[in-house]
Amino acid sequence: MRHGWNPANGWKSMAIDPIDAISPLAGSVEKARVGIGVLSGDDRWLDANQRLCELLGYSREELLNLERVDTTHPGDVDAEWLELERVRRGETGSTQLEERYQLKNGNSVWVSVTAARTRTDDPRATELLLVVQDLTTRRESQRGLSVQHLVSQIIAEAKSPPETLQTVLAEVGRTLRWSYATYWALDHTANVLRPVRTWMPSDRVFVEFDRKTKGIVFGRGEGFPGRVLESGHPNWESDLAVPPVYPRSGEASAEGLHSAFGIPVRTADRFFGVLEFFAEDVLPPDQALLNAAQGVGYQLGEFLERARAREAEHESEVRKASILDTALDSIITSDETGRITEFNAAAEVAFGYKKQDVIGRQMADLIIPHRYRERHREGMKRYLATGEAHVLGRRIEIEALRADGSELPVELAIVRVPLPGPAFFTAYIRDLTERKRLEADQARLLKESEEANRAKSEFLATMSHELRTPLNAISGYTELLKMGLRGPVTEEQVADLERINRSQSHLLGIINDILQFAKLESGPLEMTVDEFLVETALDTAEELVRPQLEARKISYARLRGDKSARVRADSDRFQQIVLNLLSNALKFTPEGGRITVAWRIEQQRLLIDVADTGIGIAVDQFERIFDPFVQVQSGTTRTSEGVGLGLAISRDMARQMGGDVYVTSELGNGSTFTLALPQAL
Repeated sequence: MRHGWNPANGWKSMAIDPIDAISPLAGSVEKARVGIGVLSGDDRWLDANQRLCELLGYSREELLNLERVDTTHPGDVDAEWLELERVRRGETGSTQLEERYQLKNGNSVWVSVTAARTRTDDPRATELLLVVQDLTTRRESQRGLSVQHLVSQIIAEAKSPPETLQTVLAEVGRTLRWSYATYWALDHTANVLRPVRTWMPSDRVFVEFDRKTKGIVFGRGEGFPGRVLESGHPNWESDLAVPPVYPRSGEASAEGLHSAFGIPVRTADRFFGVLEFFAEDVLPPDQALLNAAQGVGYQLGEFLERARAREAEHESEVRKASILDTALDSIITSDETGRITEFNAAAEVAFGYKKQDVIGRQMADLIIPHRYRERHREGMKRYLATGEAHVLGRRIEIEALRADGSELPVELAIVRVPLPGPAFFTAYIRDLTERKRLEADQARLLKESEEANRAKSEFLATMSHELRTPLNAISGYTELLKMGLRGPVTEEQVADLERINRSQSHLLGIINDILQFAKLESGPLEMTVDEFLVETALDTAEELVRPQLEARKISYARLRGDKSARVRADSDRFQQIVLNLLSNALKFTPEGGRITVAWRIEQQRLLIDVADTGIGIAVDQFERIFDPFVQVQSGTTRTSEGVGLGLAISRDMARQMGGDVYVTSELGNGSTFTLALPQAL
């Protein structure tokens, strides 16, 4: 028997091919632009659509002979297993992972994997439906940008060249998930590269490769770093074990290192060394990362050049300390009169000016909108005269002006360059156009989600109304039969009719809860807020639950507080919340237990405590139990009735009246639910 999809029952045993059985969605699944597959309970591939096979590089027949560990990257196998087992055990409905899949050709690819059980109606079902999306394009576009930002930040916080280089090796290595890194410094006298800094993750050991690296030097064109030195450009080697063979290829291959990535550290006039990174995977060249690497090398080169040239004149030192020509953010430096002294390449792109056209001109006249210019000039005068700064050293969002007169949203941070002599200021400006667009998209999606949720609530309300009519009819006819209007009934028949009535009442209660919840989700309820005595309201609620208390032999006590205490709330909603809390206590308190109600006043708020001697609640569930359809006990073994809406409804209504509902509890020692509402003064 094979497995297939049935809209009513999920994946189930069928004597047909799985993909053919995805009816009526078979065509869309097979032709989907994302990979879709099925894993058995023992992690064998049971089925896969065409896109998943193409992504992994296998034919469908080949893939169905493999297990999950054959297609998941070794570094991600254990973490993936833990998440998939959570889904199989029913701890979560679904899970989403970003991980690497191992392709047939030995390469790996980053993917997003969403996993869910194929059958939610059978807790024993362990087969999983996986939706797999290739993240290569997205991650490649982000990797280069993230490395550039990372190196820019490290340089901005740098203290010394050795410390900075070590931090770059470690942080870039961790960010890219590479396993070994070296900085080779160029000895200009001997014209050779020498290893001065190395790094590897704490959970990785490459003894022989590390020993060989630390004991070797390379001339121009020798070894992998020597080739980077010779070319002056970033270099990528997908597998050191494949010719051309390098001096350390044997040690690298023996200890599982394959791909190599080299970055020349230089300026336009001087070469400082090579950053070298190694990965345990066989990785194809990442063009986005290679493009960004040139800028990273120049950033580090400029940093080392500045450290080497401390003795240069003051203005030159300021200029070098501010310039990051390859940074993605605009960097503009001005003197104390507001004249621009530096304007990097990113600023040229963002504002539409050429550097040579703005040097020496007033920054306020070029990039600050007219409405802000006078305030800017006054702020500069105040700071230079008194040292009082309102914007300096802060990060703010504001509008900036382009050369064509248009404006763009930016994030602005201005710092005074920490050097003696006349004041110089550097502005770091980030274009927020794309971020604002994404925020607008998110707001639109949120609105659409809220509208969809409202439509769902309206549907639930309609369905609940439709169901209540026949249920009320069942109750009415049951009472008529019990009264003997259709002929005499025996005691056994009366007992059966009472069972029918109890089931009808239970189902009607659930529908009423769903209807109430739908009303809450659709928008605020209509409230008639008034002031009334708490004790009187509690008397009414107590009478309604007394029959249940007596039937369950549960003792009830009310610790009387201030008899004159009045609450400001909607009396009907108040009654409903108190009844919900009492009913909740009844559900989870065993026969012979105790329920206590008390009230008190704290900081002009009336607090009503409903305490029980029931099973208690774990601390990590305190907030979750107020979510819709969540109960302390779950699954088929739970003993309490209901669908888990009472607490969610109670908290929502309390908050609409300016109050709240919260819980304190300890497993095995009962729970106390507290209703907090404004006191009537």
